[in-house]
Amino acid sequence: MRGIQNKPVALATVIAVAVLAGCSSQSAKEKWVSSTNEKCKSLTKRFTDDLAWGDSIGKDDLDRMKKRIKQIKDLQKHAHKDPPPEVNRRDLDGWLAKLGAYANSTQEMWRYFSAARSYMNLDLVLAMSTGLVKTAAEETKPLAQRLGLHKCMQVDRWEKLE
Repeated sequence: MRGIQNKPVALATVIAVAVLAGCSSQSAKEKWVSSTNEKCKSLTKRFTDDLAWGDSIGKDDLDRMKKRIKQIKDLQKHAHKDPPPEVNRRDLDGWLAKLGAYANSTQEMWRYFSAARSYMNLDLVLAMSTGLVKTAAEETKPLAQRLGLHKCMQVDRWEKLE
């Protein structure tokens, strides 16, 4: 009697393992895209939550800027680490360069805001730097799309002022 009861459990276990094995048969590219999309999803969540801008950007946001720069660079490192050979290298290198430009423009904005007292036309300098950061973020979108990184295309939410 005991052997009969264990057969359905054993059969269910074999079926579950087979199903899981079939589900995990993603290609290396699909795994990389999925992993990078998850990283972008996390970045978007942070940029629209605890690292979101308020209704304006100011000196109170210096720490937030530094944390944003770190998040962008972490995404860049993640995407650069072990991309599968079937990923279009030209698009990937271009996207990574655009992410780098986005991080650099955010770093420049941080420098401007840090030294804001020394600028004569402060409002103009700050407006220009925030505009450059927004443009740099938007320039990552087309290459993200070509790479299949749909969660990385939500850049309009990254630099949104509330």
